[in-house]
Amino acid sequence: MGGREILYLFNLHHPSSSNLIFDLPELKKMGIPTELRDAWVSRRQSSAGCVPVASAHENRSTVKEAVIAGSKSAAIAGVVSAVPVLVGCRIIPWAKANLNYVAQTLLISSACVTGFFISADKKILENAHRNSLAKFDKSP
Repeated sequence: MGGREILYLFNLHHPSSSNLIFDLPELKKMGIPTELRDAWVSRRQSSAGCVPVASAHENRSTVKEAVIAGSKSAAIAGVVSAVPVLVGCRIIPWAKANLNYVAQTLLISSACVTGFFISADKKILENAHRNSLAKFDKSP
């Protein structure tokens, strides 16, 4: 199997032709289950062809909005999680004995990271939904 076939292993279609890269005997040799093999063999077109593609400017603005929203969420999550962790480590005897500075930092930073990624992901999905609806509304 050459380099080009490896690149299109999961697509099963070469972009410049309609011929399948793998035929049925090759798929049988690979040990792929029958239902999956039949679905791949019968598929003639990639499903990614119907997805609207955003321009580079739209992508940059979407990423920028997502980073800003994620940063705001991370800052709020950091403050909200830092106060109980730091107070608890000073007051609660078990926490004072068992949570060192690294554990406290991990608790606070995990809340920040989680807040960032959840908020950024929601913003990216919101923009993608809005862009896809706008592009499909423009189509005749």
